Amino acid sequence: MTETTWEKPALKLTLSLIIIIIITSFLALPAEAGEDLEHKAGEMLAPLAQTMDNVNILTEFYREQDYELIWLEENDLSALGSDLYSLLTRTENRGLVMDDYHLGEINGIWMSLRQQDAEDIDPSLLARLELKMTEGFFLMAADLASGQLEQENLERRNIPSRLKSELRETLARIISEGDFYPALEEIQPQHPHYWQLKEELKSREENNGQSSYIEDIIVNLERWRWLPRELGDPHILTNQPSFYLELFSGGEVIMDMKTVVGMPERPTPDISSRLTHLVLSPRWYMPDSIATQDHLPHIQDDIDYLEQRNFRVYEHDGERYEEVDPEDVEWEGLSENNFPYYLWQDAGPANALGRVIFRFPNENQIYLHDTPDRHLFEETKRAYSSGCIRVEKPMELTYYLLQDQPAWDESRIQEKIDNRDETQVNLREPVDIHLTYFTVKPDPNSQGIAFYDDLYDRDPELKRALNL
Repeated sequence: MTETTWEKPALKLTLSLIIIIIITSFLALPAEAGEDLEHKAGEMLAPLAQTMDNVNILTEFYREQDYELIWLEENDLSALGSDLYSLLTRTENRGLVMDDYHLGEINGIWMSLRQQDAEDIDPSLLARLELKMTEGFFLMAADLASGQLEQENLERRNIPSRLKSELRETLARIISEGDFYPALEEIQPQHPHYWQLKEELKSREENNGQSSYIEDIIVNLERWRWLPRELGDPHILTNQPSFYLELFSGGEVIMDMKTVVGMPERPTPDISSRLTHLVLSPRWYMPDSIATQDHLPHIQDDIDYLEQRNFRVYEHDGERYEEVDPEDVEWEGLSENNFPYYLWQDAGPANALGRVIFRFPNENQIYLHDTPDRHLFEETKRAYSSGCIRVEKPMELTYYLLQDQPAWDESRIQEKIDNRDETQVNLREPVDIHLTYFTVKPDPNSQGIAFYDDLYDRDPELKRALNL
């Protein structure tokens, strides 16, 4: 992957002129104040850091640096300071919001310094400029590493505690190497799809692409930063807007297939977990919401509906489930708020879960599974499920997941299916799985960038939160 956006010129002419003026002002600052002024400014870093929002990371970092100035040298920007200033003026090229990184305050402090005679310069202003640039770096780096917003509520994210030590180490490495690029690349998502999106953003901005498409790319870069930096090897990536599943190994797609995902009123959630086991010839233990909303009205119309669907009725008696004769149930008096029973569907060709389900821990009780409704994979838009994901090639995925377990060869797997013998098989090594929501991503067939319909209408709210 190549991070070339550092060199991209600013988007707007007015911004470019401002940058030129400010940089020229930096270079023009008198140098007579000398090392004594810098030393005094260094002494003020610790007390001034106490007045800033990110006091902990700033204080710890400058303690590790012996309170030396990094960005200022001989009353001017150091070489590294010039590079950081350039990065902060170009954060929009990486899908970030420039105003979030103190650039306005940095410019204001500098212009204030420019209005003073060298002998009258207040070292506290130099110290504040130094700290604001450092804080701007930490905020920018944190956003690149984990996103600008909290995924749960789309509120502006503070620097996560779990990242602070890593970010201090990252900046120390940058200072040592004199180069921002390698270290900043390594704290960002490492998946090739993320870097393809960044290249697409750069290309469209350079060519004055349509703003709505650029905004779409930016919101999807944010979604990438919400995911774990390393997705696992191998890993499964499902994407709801594209109705597709891809299995990655060694950074390459080794298997892909169509999916059927949750309908808009029952959306498939975003989940990162680990696939731990599969079940051959599964019975379907129906969630209450599906039992009461989707099937109870049909049962109330015609009790034979249960037999036609191979549904069994159970009630919970202490620690056991006891099967109930449907004829003994007063179905007309039941509702969503009054349903003390459980519906199970036997294994077999008509079972809603098909021949196999793939389980991974999650609070939503979501899983991947086969389906008897194979015709749905012929449709372009495939949002028909109640939240779980139906997969086009369940047996190919099964064989791949069990390939390191010789006892589970294809003939034994098929035997369990033919005999309708419900059997759980634990994976020897769990496989990382990520259920995602990307409305812009590389197309699984052409590898060009594809734009998909906003299936669950999530993009507008995220764009507003990002001030797009």
